[in-house]
Amino acid sequence: MASYYSGAGDGSVYQEGESWEESHNTSVGDSTSSSLSTTGYVTVYYNNDTWADFGRGFFPIDTTNVEHVISATLYISSITNYDYTYRALNYMAIVLATQNSTSSLSVNDFDQCGSIDNPTKGSNSINCQDLIAGYNAYTLNTEGISWINSSGYTKFGLRCGFDIEDSPPDVDWETWGIKYSSSEDTSGTKDPYLDVTVIQTYAIFQFKDYSPVGNEQGFNVTWQGQTSLAPSTSPVVLQIYNFDTLTWVNLAQNVSSDVNTDFELSAWIGDSGEDISAYHNSANMICCRVYQGG
Repeated sequence: MASYYSGAGDGSVYQEGESWEESHNTSVGDSTSSSLSTTGYVTVYYNNDTWADFGRGFFPIDTTNVEHVISATLYISSITNYDYTYRALNYMAIVLATQNSTSSLSVNDFDQCGSIDNPTKGSNSINCQDLIAGYNAYTLNTEGISWINSSGYTKFGLRCGFDIEDSPPDVDWETWGIKYSSSEDTSGTKDPYLDVTVIQTYAIFQFKDYSPVGNEQGFNVTWQGQTSLAPSTSPVVLQIYNFDTLTWVNLAQNVSSDVNTDFELSAWIGDSGEDISAYHNSANMICCRVYQGG
């Protein structure tokens, strides 16, 4: 398991308006949490459709080279929970944000915290009455895990259930939601962070051989063996090296065998007049490997 921390672009964007729809649906907020602020708010405040305030949270995290994720949890430290009375929609959930910068927030990011109405939730929902003072765990679901960007930053958002489901509270003059710690907190114990567990990809076996004389002949590649980690849990893949593109090409895989059970991976190269010259070097050497993971 590895941990990845939110950076300078985290915080909240706020919007105040004279009606629920005006505030909820606007594209531009009124203000943001300062780059020096150690806290943010994910809240809803409502007064009988004469006033409505919203706070939406943003958590950009550098997830470069994070691949083959099997589980992930975003931890956000709650300072104050606004839970005047139990309401089913007074919950927190992770959404996919698209803020313009990963190093700062702008009022223009207000509508970049998931879709305005009913954004896809990427985590469990936690009712504010169940939140604790300190870190709370937002466990990513399959959708949330799919958002993790191995080529740069993953931009997570946090919104209140009333906001997510576009449904005003039925109690006036109350604030709903949370106050949380941002990455600017200097204690070193409250920063938002993502814990990730991945399947390690590793080579089981790599082998070389010589292709038949002449580039027009096909050939068979076969590997037989077993693994101590079941392919049904972590796929086993047979690959061949392409000397033209300098990449490994998948030939066959096993995703169903049990642990410590013999199985075979096999593939024919050269079907239907396929040009096989890319699969061997000038000395007619072929390179293949079997790896597990992913």
